[in-house]
Amino acid sequence: KKNNIEYTIFLHTYVVNTPYSNPRNKEYNLSLDNTEYQLLEAQYCQREDQDAVKIALNLSAYHSQPDPWNTKHNMVNNFVLAMYSKKQVAQLIRTSGISFDYVLFLRPDVQFLTDFDPAWFNLTTPTQICVPDFHCFSFQFNDRFAIATQTNAYKMTQTFDQMLEYSKQKPLHSETFHYDMTTAVLGLTIAYIPFYFNRIRANGLISNDAPSAEQQA
Repeated sequence: KKNNIEYTIFLHTYVVNTPYSNPRNKEYNLSLDNTEYQLLEAQYCQREDQDAVKIALNLSAYHSQPDPWNTKHNMVNNFVLAMYSKKQVAQLIRTSGISFDYVLFLRPDVQFLTDFDPAWFNLTTPTQICVPDFHCFSFQFNDRFAIATQTNAYKMTQTFDQMLEYSKQKPLHSETFHYDMTTAVLGLTIAYIPFYFNRIRANGLISNDAPSAEQQA
């Protein structure tokens, strides 16, 4: 809004009726508020029962390799669910019939620390996407935010269909999978931008992910 940029919000989310736990993030037996999605005021929204989606996706089929997070494949399951969400968002965009110059993939559970710079759109081309320049594990990819052309956004979300076969060959690690798909499969380059934010956990705790001011300098 500050830069007079027109935008539309597309949202896919889950209805979670069972207690939520993620021991890796010290989240235990939490009751989630299934109405919080309304805060985003998305123009296009799809909600699905998470337990039903888990059954439909047959998540255990993605467990043939070791869990790279050592969470008994809990994080692997979360990654598959997240990628399924992205694919559904892309489908919402398609069915809307709206053409966009760019698509931004955003997590709704973060606290932004820097303003968005419209100049980053100039780095987003038919052959290049943008991701944040921090928490790029193995100095490759931050999977929490991306800018892409609409065509590349569709291609990126369609990599969900390759996850199962990939998981049979390699451990299904998010940043590694994204990097492999983006560069080796889609043939895109990556621009790293100084866009910083911290994740807010379901229990209200803040993950101090972003680099300090000294590190940013």
